[in-house]
Amino acid sequence: MIEETPTKKRLLTLAEFTAIYGPCRASIYRMFHSGDLQGTKWFGRTLIRMEEAERWAASLPAFVPMNQRSSKGK
Repeated sequence: MIEETPTKKRLLTLAEFTAIYGPCRASIYRMFHSGDLQGTKWFGRTLIRMEEAERWAASLPAFVPMNQRSSKGK
């Protein structure tokens, strides 16, 4: 009998990346072309490695509320 073990998903489709992280398909392809995000091809499908998705998300700037932002140029 084969025992089933849960495995972490290692590759995301563009639709899955969009559902989890938010950017639309066009934004994903812009990030590919700018080098901000790397994709991979597998049997003609564009996929994003989970490690790359997490690296991209970690690189996003932190949210700073308007009342805490520095007032440059005043």
